[in-house]
Amino acid sequence: MTLLENMSEILSNSVESNKPETASNNPQGVELLASMMAYYGSVPPPGMVEAYERLCPGATNRFIQVAEHEQQRRTDNDKAAANLALIQEENSKVNYRWGLIGSCGLMALYLIIMFLCVLLNAPAQFLVAMLGVPALSAVAAIVTQFMLKSSSSKS
Repeated sequence: MTLLENMSEILSNSVESNKPETASNNPQGVELLASMMAYYGSVPPPGMVEAYERLCPGATNRFIQVAEHEQQRRTDNDKAAANLALIQEENSKVNYRWGLIGSCGLMALYLIIMFLCVLLNAPAQFLVAMLGVPALSAVAAIVTQFMLKSSSSKS
């Protein structure tokens, strides 16, 4: 007997076992026209599993294997997402630290240059021009922080 013949026999048996009620055995004369069974998940309900098992021996084990693989895949994906979030957070902290170190280094260099200019009696125009360096540094720091926050909010 082929698989198709097996399926049609099982379906006809299940249809015969769920025959609609007729006027002879139902005083109200109500008939059941159709029934439907649906399920959610990898493993069907027990009645369906039995029918599948009759059609294809070993189907129950396959359903269970599919459910186990699906659960393992979900667990692996959750772990990968959590690890990625931790790595991104750590990279953000490292970038922030290096930004602070670089800013402090530039400010120290600026103060040394200003101190040398005062010691060497540099012209006033040079000192005024040097005041623009911290202003540019502040603007650069603000722009950098804005860019870091906007890129972290996108991911």
